[in-house]
Amino acid sequence: MKSKPHSIHIALFLTLITCLGLVQSSSAQGFNDNEWIFGYCGPNSENSYLSFGKGTSPSVQTLPGSVIVDRFSNALAIDPITGQPLFYSNGSIVYDFSGSPIQGQVGNLNGPIDTRQQVATGFLDYEPDGDKLFYLFYVSPAGQLLYTLIDMNAPGQATGNERPLGEITEQDQVIGNAQGAILVVKTPASPSFLISFDGGNLVARRLENTAGDFTQTDTEAIPFTPKAIVFDADREQLILIPENPGEDILVLDFNTGSGEFGTPEPISESGGTDPIEGATFSPDGEFIYFSRGSQLFRVPTSDLSASPEEIPLDPQPSSVYDLKVGPDGELYFLYEESDGGPQFMGKIENPDEADLTTLTVEMDPFAGTDFCGTIFPVFGPNADISPTVDFTWTPDEPCANNPVQLTSEILPENYQPISFNWEFDPPLTDSTGNALPGEYTEEHFLIPADATQEQSITVTLTVTFADGQTIPVTKSITLTENNLEANFTPSDTTICEGQCVDIGALLEAQSTEGQQGGEAPPGGGGDNYEYFWSNFKDEGWTSRQENEVCLPGTYWVLVREPGSSCYAYAEIDVKVWDLQDQSNGIWYFGDGAGLNFNPDPDDPNAPTPRPIESPHPRSIPAGTTTITDSSGEVLFFTDGESVWDLNGDLMENGNDIGGDNTSSQSVIAVAVPQEPTLYYLFTTQASANGSNEVKFSLVDIKAENPSGVGNVVTKDNFLFSPSTEQSAALVNGDTTWVLFHELGNNTFRAYPVSSEGIGQPVFSSVGSNHGFNSGVGAMKFSPDGDKVAVTISESGCNRLEIFDFDADTGELTEYALLDLGCDGEVYGLEFSDSGEKVFVSYRNGGPGVEEFTIKPVENDDPDATTCPTCFGNATTRPQIEACVLSTRNQISGTSGLDLGALQIGPDGNVYLAVVGSNQIGQILVGAGCNSTSTFNQDSVEPMPGTTNLGLPSFAQLGGSSIPEPALAGPARLCLDPDEGATATLEGGGEPDIDSYFWTITRDDGTVILDNFGGPGDQFQTLDQVFTEPGLYTVNLNVTRCATPDYYDASLEIQVDAPPTLTLEADATLCSGNPVTLTAIDGYDPADGTYDFLWTNAAGQVFGDENSNSITVDEESIYTVEVSFRVPDGLSTEEAALFETCPATAEVFVGPAFEFDINQDAQEVCYEDVVVTFAPDTPVTGEWYYEPDQDGNPVLIGEFFELALDISTLPGAGNYEIIFITQDPILDGCTVEKRVDLIVNELPLFAAVQTNPATDCATADGGFEISMQADAVSVLIQETGETFTNIVSGDVFPIPNLLPGIYTIEAENQFGCIYIATVTVENSNPPVGYEFTVTSSDETCGPNGVEDGTISINFTNGAPAGGTYVITRQGDGLEFTGTIDQATINVAVPNGEYAVEILDPTNCSIPDDQLYPVAERFAVEFSVPTNFTACEEFTFAPEPSGNLNFTLFEPSGATTLPDADGNFTITQTGTYTIRGEDPTGTDCPREIQIEATITSPIDFGVSAPIIDCQSGVIYEAILNNASPADVIFLWKDDLGTIVGRQQRFTPPSAGDYFLEVQPISGSQCPPNQVAFTAIVLEEDVDVELDVTPFCGDLETTNLVVLADLTTVANIEWYRVQGGTRTRIPEFDDAPVVEVSQEGTYEVLLRSAAGCDIGRASGIVVRSTIIPPIVPSGFTICAAEGVTTSIDPGDYDNYSWNLNGEEVSTEAIFTPTLPGIYELRVSDNLGCEYVETFEVFEDCALKVSFPTGVVLNDPNRNFVVYANEFIDEAEVFVFNRWGELIFYCEHENLEPAQAFCPWDGTANGELVPNGTYAVVVKFTSRDQNKTEQITRAITIIQ
Repeated sequence: MKSKPHSIHIALFLTLITCLGLVQSSSAQGFNDNEWIFGYCGPNSENSYLSFGKGTSPSVQTLPGSVIVDRFSNALAIDPITGQPLFYSNGSIVYDFSGSPIQGQVGNLNGPIDTRQQVATGFLDYEPDGDKLFYLFYVSPAGQLLYTLIDMNAPGQATGNERPLGEITEQDQVIGNAQGAILVVKTPASPSFLISFDGGNLVARRLENTAGDFTQTDTEAIPFTPKAIVFDADREQLILIPENPGEDILVLDFNTGSGEFGTPEPISESGGTDPIEGATFSPDGEFIYFSRGSQLFRVPTSDLSASPEEIPLDPQPSSVYDLKVGPDGELYFLYEESDGGPQFMGKIENPDEADLTTLTVEMDPFAGTDFCGTIFPVFGPNADISPTVDFTWTPDEPCANNPVQLTSEILPENYQPISFNWEFDPPLTDSTGNALPGEYTEEHFLIPADATQEQSITVTLTVTFADGQTIPVTKSITLTENNLEANFTPSDTTICEGQCVDIGALLEAQSTEGQQGGEAPPGGGGDNYEYFWSNFKDEGWTSRQENEVCLPGTYWVLVREPGSSCYAYAEIDVKVWDLQDQSNGIWYFGDGAGLNFNPDPDDPNAPTPRPIESPHPRSIPAGTTTITDSSGEVLFFTDGESVWDLNGDLMENGNDIGGDNTSSQSVIAVAVPQEPTLYYLFTTQASANGSNEVKFSLVDIKAENPSGVGNVVTKDNFLFSPSTEQSAALVNGDTTWVLFHELGNNTFRAYPVSSEGIGQPVFSSVGSNHGFNSGVGAMKFSPDGDKVAVTISESGCNRLEIFDFDADTGELTEYALLDLGCDGEVYGLEFSDSGEKVFVSYRNGGPGVEEFTIKPVENDDPDATTCPTCFGNATTRPQIEACVLSTRNQISGTSGLDLGALQIGPDGNVYLAVVGSNQIGQILVGAGCNSTSTFNQDSVEPMPGTTNLGLPSFAQLGGSSIPEPALAGPARLCLDPDEGATATLEGGGEPDIDSYFWTITRDDGTVILDNFGGPGDQFQTLDQVFTEPGLYTVNLNVTRCATPDYYDASLEIQVDAPPTLTLEADATLCSGNPVTLTAIDGYDPADGTYDFLWTNAAGQVFGDENSNSITVDEESIYTVEVSFRVPDGLSTEEAALFETCPATAEVFVGPAFEFDINQDAQEVCYEDVVVTFAPDTPVTGEWYYEPDQDGNPVLIGEFFELALDISTLPGAGNYEIIFITQDPILDGCTVEKRVDLIVNELPLFAAVQTNPATDCATADGGFEISMQADAVSVLIQETGETFTNIVSGDVFPIPNLLPGIYTIEAENQFGCIYIATVTVENSNPPVGYEFTVTSSDETCGPNGVEDGTISINFTNGAPAGGTYVITRQGDGLEFTGTIDQATINVAVPNGEYAVEILDPTNCSIPDDQLYPVAERFAVEFSVPTNFTACEEFTFAPEPSGNLNFTLFEPSGATTLPDADGNFTITQTGTYTIRGEDPTGTDCPREIQIEATITSPIDFGVSAPIIDCQSGVIYEAILNNASPADVIFLWKDDLGTIVGRQQRFTPPSAGDYFLEVQPISGSQCPPNQVAFTAIVLEEDVDVELDVTPFCGDLETTNLVVLADLTTVANIEWYRVQGGTRTRIPEFDDAPVVEVSQEGTYEVLLRSAAGCDIGRASGIVVRSTIIPPIVPSGFTICAAEGVTTSIDPGDYDNYSWNLNGEEVSTEAIFTPTLPGIYELRVSDNLGCEYVETFEVFEDCALKVSFPTGVVLNDPNRNFVVYANEFIDEAEVFVFNRWGELIFYCEHENLEPAQAFCPWDGTANGELVPNGTYAVVVKFTSRDQNKTEQITRAITIIQ
């Protein structure tokens, strides 16, 4: 064993360090036993102990070796509210929570040294907000009972912001004397009692209200000094563990009301050669567990005298020590695997389990931790807490149809209940009247607006605490009447970038006043309402109804009647494709600093992020958050102390919200799910001072605010304390997790926030303690939410700790706890966008920013090696930690800077606060494996303010939520012969902006759908009916926002018909000729296409999955299921979804002649008994028996019926009785039938006299029984004596008997009985009863065997009365009678008999001999004893041998056999047949025959019956018989039996025959009915011609295209969501008119009602509109003068000129004149036709004035030309032909004047008159020149 440490009194201290983690999802109050500090490994090593934290999953933590915890005695006091250890002591040193000897201790306490449980603690006074005085009790080495008083309100050695650590105020005060263990006990609401032992008595003392005042309440004498005392508060019972081996545990009641003991009761078998080390109650109190030596036992508390059950332990330890039940309800025990080895801990996970075999025992669950102790600590009982419960609500006067926040208030603060339950009257319902989903268990409840529809609500909050207290509070909330309702229809919409939508047009507002139940409110809005729009907040309340929005966001509106204080609220979510959600896009922080990550609407090329345009008006030293809506507009910002609105003004009620703006993460804002205008603000306080409280407030953006926007409707609400400065939040669907860390321990709190409010926290005690004097640090979630990281700075050193986070439960588990060293003070923290890296920043110089790779870098290549490589083998936490630290990298350029927070931006980069700078630091995250990140402080323009420590913290996750198109559909379908196969094909995406086009092609090239579809949700999902098997390719092409081919994907659907089985319906089985059954003719199992499952009627499986054929040799109905094989390589989920399309068929395998074997017993004993086996039809054959299926049948003989004498079998065992006969129907076929027979052994024995009896008055005789087989009981009938459970070989004497014959009856487990007698002779029999006995054998009589005789002859004549008793051996058959003559003859059957004479006094004179009566045998033959025959029945007895037979008819007449030895019976009746041995050797035998003679069966064959699945069916028609009484034999033209049911489906057309025979009895004379089978009609090819809804059509036609010659009926169906609905009004119509869109199916049936063809089609409404074209225009193509026509967006275009198509382009430019026709159509086939005319005019035209006024500049001569003229010459001639003006001009512009002439020639004005003008002009494109000549008049 380890050497025991002595009590070394050294005053050393160190803070507790947590090593492993735990998680608990709910809190229970009363943490009095959550820290199991015990054991001591020595001063030079850490000491491990067990911590449950605030949960129920334990972890191993350590204390330094300087903290001396005794291995045998240690007591702890735990704060019942916070769960923190207050102090702990071994009786010599008291340690405070910091691990230091407590203030005020003088030297060492006079406590115990190396003794067990001689330290205990309890409270004198505990008030959450008052005194906290605790006792420490202990026993001195001299045997004094002492106490020390500790004041836990005293600061003690606390420094900085530490809570009080306590101080000793009284020390070593004497109470009295004590020996052995001590313990303080109490129950809820009871006083505390100190239990001790002194002078042979257990002593109880009540702790009074004054220090040192104790009242002795009772004593109880016990026989030993207890070395340990255990108390169960629920049962109020004590367990006392004795010191010495051999002594039993004592259990006694203790009344905590009176302080009195009950009577001790021992656990009677608990003591042993080893001492008892530990004992405890199970959690439910039903068992007491205890340890002794190396074993662990338990006894039920209801029976302490019961034999203890040993708990199996594997491996078996060498010693088991103390036991204790943990807060988790599991039982822990300390043990050593080998003597002197480490002290490990084991546990029983389910100690309440009554079934010992189902106990779950785990040895060493803490991976080899040596706890260096054998005794668990003891704990002080919990103080009674008297909590108060209340709740408040906001707003104080709420309006109906508006949310109401309910805030619970529990005093004392931090007293955490185990449950909250809110109840409402009337019950909460949504707007449709349905019950509001949820359990209403939130800590703070938010009533949604939909649920506040009444005039008042009565609210009851019931709070339950761990001690059983349940406190309800009920209040009524009056709601201001509000009859307005407002809704957007639809409630969300998506538009394309550049588009806008008027959301005002989608708003419906109305009053519900005056409506009756169920009445719909009137629709529409109106001018009598006022509106407050979220995107026009600056307008306030307005009459604006139009509201066009072009940006994404959740827009809301308030609607009220003018002057009303209540309003209705409605919201709409507008999404814009390709435009990112701009939430979290604006950051306000520092002193006026800020960033804008949103695109610049005025400059699309502007950089992002960029500084905010103007400084915000606040100086924020550290933590902050800015909330913007999805359109990028700031809603509010806050520093945790105040809330400012979008204008930078203090929000209404926005001051003093509870936080501290110097806290690193002073505030986190959480949007309330499903309530876009509500935000919870969770605030923290600086850890260096103050109360370290977490509080919450609620901001309502839409709430009334006279001076701005938004209102803090409730604030400064206490959540818990103490807390670090850290906080983080994660949005996870409908729940947001808000995470905090308690101050002073290692516990995280995760609060779930939902639409119903703030739930109870989930506790996770993991990682390191966050001490009261620790630094600031930060906490962050990874972007994907699966990790949480925190930074801690304490005592000048830094830590980074990373945890796995379960977003479903809120639980944390340890991932990596990293020691960063002591350089600088760690502050900021952030994950990279991928979550693969973590960054930390340092204040006041130091390393600047460091990055760590925390997990392998993702790689799309599955074969790529893990990078960093160290993660490849990192499976444990230490390995992961080493790997992470190996990637540590200091980012260049950051060292020496005074840095603050880190925050990831919407762009994926990490931003860094550089204190005092107006430029933000930016970290470009390194991409790829082993990459490093870079720092840049110049990447963003200078901001209008400077940075302090903080950057905004966010909970929301940004990004567009517009779903992408995604093609989904089944991978395979099974084709139903009636229904076909319907695939629901889904396109995903957003139908508001997407158009869906479907193309479906079969593998043979057949196109099922071709580019079918259009815009909107009507094409988003397609129900496609497949009617033929094949591999179909489904292609989906999506156009989004006029972007063609935005999405294009294909999938394949394998449509399979179930396998076609060719298994015949019947197969004839002949003995010795096995039958091979084949499911699919011609199939090769090597193909691997199908799986086969063969079973018989008993469920036995034959073959394997590859068995297309099996061979069978037993009669049965065999079923085969054939299904498509699941391909290799599928996941479990994929394999489960794989459609195998099974097909089944069954075949009867048996003889042509059907019969069964009847037997009158299935299980018998091995004795002289006969079991009869008889066919149920009169047939003879050979009978065999086969023992134990050994394969060696033994022939018995040939009989009609077998009368089997069991005693002729070789012995007991399992037999098969086999009957083999010739099939009377099928020549050459041998039929074999087998039945089972179980023969059980007899419980044989031998009994012999051991000594005779002296006389009838002296019982000194006896006998002895020797068992030759096992028996469950042996009965001596005469004495009634019974023996049970005897085994073969047992010998037991039966003494003290009177003379007589004793009958012994033995019975075994099979119910077999063997009876025999034994004689106890009478040595002095009565005089006059001397007799002799003779026996004679059985004899032959005229009709059979006659009995033998037992003769008793009295030597001296007839005695004077008495009786005789004759008993057969084996079965106990008894014959008795009165003695009335000298010779008595008794007829008896064969056997051995004992004879006994009884005189009138019942004195027995037994004969000691057994007298045999030999058996005489009758002749052996067999005939059918009960049969039915058709017309007559001829038979010969079997075997006939040389016997003579006579048949006696019912009339008494006799019949002799014919020459062949046969008898023929032609009438119904009872017959008797006698067989005689002519030699007289054997006796005659008579057998009675019951004969029933029937008429022949009258039958026929029906006309063909059409079965659409099976084919043509023929039915046997019975005219004088029931189907149950006959067998049907359908034969083909070769005579082969091809069917045996009443109905027959021929496998092919041809000639067949039907024969019908009785199912029992002999066969009728052959009679066959011939018929010729026909086959079904062929299927019809059918198509459905579908005309879509074109234009304004309200109906459209569906036309069946098929040859309807063989069609008798037409059925129509509508298919929706895979469901087919019959349309009976369309029956038999080849053309139908429909008015609804959807998928339609037509089904053609034959005259027999069979499905002979089907087709489906999809009817949709076309959205095509008329094209826009001009009615006509003029061109000149030669001059390039044309007009392009854009008619709009269509699927197809056809431009035609003079009946000939000239273009199919969307935009067309005519170049020829003529009348054009435009045909536009969509892919549905709808089209519009428009015509227009194009004219051509290429004439060259010039113009000039006909008159010129000289000196008038407005009347000068100028020339104009049209656009076709390129150059011109102008000539002016006077009347004499002289050229007076010439001008030449090139590159003319149309409508521009050229060649002006002012009317001068040679410098002088020309005279008035007429002049000739010649203009020559040229068109280069037309390659022609023309001229005109015209006169002009000039005047002055």
